[in-house]
Amino acid sequence: MTEWLGRIDLSPINGRDRVPNCDFDMTNTIPHFDAFGLALREIRAEDAHSWFDYLRIPEVVRLNSWNVSAVEDMQAIIEKMSANAVNRPLRFALAATATDRLVGTIGFHSLSIENASAEIAYDLAPEYWRQGIMSAACEPLIRWGFDALQLNRIQGCAMVGNHASARILEKNGFRLEGVLREFRVARGRPSDFRVYSRLRSD
Repeated sequence: MTEWLGRIDLSPINGRDRVPNCDFDMTNTIPHFDAFGLALREIRAEDAHSWFDYLRIPEVVRLNSWNVSAVEDMQAIIEKMSANAVNRPLRFALAATATDRLVGTIGFHSLSIENASAEIAYDLAPEYWRQGIMSAACEPLIRWGFDALQLNRIQGCAMVGNHASARILEKNGFRLEGVLREFRVARGRPSDFRVYSRLRSD
């Protein structure tokens, strides 16, 4: 496992760099995905430009809550993910195996160790859309969340109208719970989001 993921600090909870109530060393694993010529790896500082290259495309962000306008925004997000904090986001790069270039990301946008819950999030460069990539990449992350992080609940939010994102969640066994009205501000506009969830017991 990479140094990046190993830097999560859970010492305020149980005094060890491990997930509470789970004999699982986070420095020795990463969700495994290797298909479509892509593989999961840690996100690095040098990925900021590749990430922003597709998040700057209006079509990519039209139906989600990304609010970024410069490479520096991506650098700040990567720094936050690398911070030594208990509930920091855990996100991974989907990288082309031939070039190691980031072409997408997937992970937990928010994480609550205390509540054993997280929110799944993902994005993908448009040249990789409609190939089933993200639907396939979700399952190993979900299983890693339940088995490695000992999560009980994983939720996902799709902006109303984002049918592609909703289908990804549905294909991975998430159940619709309802609509969160004006849940997130997307580029200056409060927007409604459908919330889905999958429980360990499902």
